[in-house]
Amino acid sequence: MVPLVGESSSITRLAWRLDILQYYLQEQIILRMVSDYNLALNITEAVLDKNTHEPEYFDL
Repeated sequence: MVPLVGESSSITRLAWRLDILQYYLQEQIILRMVSDYNLALNITEAVLDKNTHEPEYFDL
């Protein structure tokens, strides 16, 4: 993280923008991973639930 300093140089502002962009992109990747994981859990639950009620028939 870029430390806060009293000057407002263009290098400091650029560093802050890059830092914010990096954290934003990391957050989006983490949210996507969590979303994919939840989808996988929902599909697994649906498959297991369907197979316990009608083992001879399977349909998502």
